[in-house]
Amino acid sequence: MEYPVAQKEPLCPLCTAEGNLFFLNSFYLCSTCEGIFRSSNDFLSPKEERIRYTLHNNNPSASGYRKFSLPLVSAITSVIPPGTQGLDFGSGTQSAASSMLCEQGYPTEAYDPFFHNDPALLNKKYNYIFCCEVIEHFQEPRREFLTLFSLLNPGGSLFCMTQLYSSTINFPTWYYKNDPTHVFFYQENTIKWISRHYGFSKYLINDRVIRFDKPNDY
Repeated sequence: MEYPVAQKEPLCPLCTAEGNLFFLNSFYLCSTCEGIFRSSNDFLSPKEERIRYTLHNNNPSASGYRKFSLPLVSAITSVIPPGTQGLDFGSGTQSAASSMLCEQGYPTEAYDPFFHNDPALLNKKYNYIFCCEVIEHFQEPRREFLTLFSLLNPGGSLFCMTQLYSSTINFPTWYYKNDPTHVFFYQENTIKWISRHYGFSKYLINDRVIRFDKPNDY
C-alpha cells in the first residue's frame, strides 16, 4: 500500500527558513524573519508582469503621483546633500521620485529589469539608492537585498517605500495583497532581520519609508 508523501512547506525566499501556511493556499508566513510571501505557483509570467506594470500611471508630473512619492523624497533630501549621485532601483517606465529629486539638485540613474535594464548601472557604487514601491515585488528578496547592499558605498543609505504588515491589519481584506505582482510583505521584525543579517549598521522606519544605513568602515 502506498501512502501519500507529505508536502513540505516552501522556504522563505528572504531567509530560507520554513514558511507556514498563512492565508488560503497562496500566502506563507516565515517562522524566522516573519516575512509573508506569495506561493511561487501564483507568480505571473515575466510577460504578464511587464504588461501589469505598463498599466501603472507613472506620469512624473501627475500631482497625485508626486504627492505619494513626497515622503520618500523628503527622507532622502533630509540626510543626503544635493549633488550626490543616486540610483532609482526598480524605477518603472518613469519615476516621480527621480524627477522630484533632480529638480532639487539630486542627479539619479534609473534601473529597472523590465524598462531600463542597463547592467552597467549595477557595476557602479552609489551613496544612496531608493526603491519606491518596489521591494514588495521582489520574488527573490535575498538576492535583491544582497545586490542593493553591494551597490552602496560605505556610509551609504538605502531608502525603501512600501506598506508594512502588522497584526492590526486584517490580511484577508488587505488591499495591498490583491496586486498579483506583490509577492513579499514585510513586518517590522522582517526589517530588523534584514538589517542585522545583511550587514546594515542600523535601520529607521517612518510610516511607509524605511532607511537602511551601510557602515562607514565596511
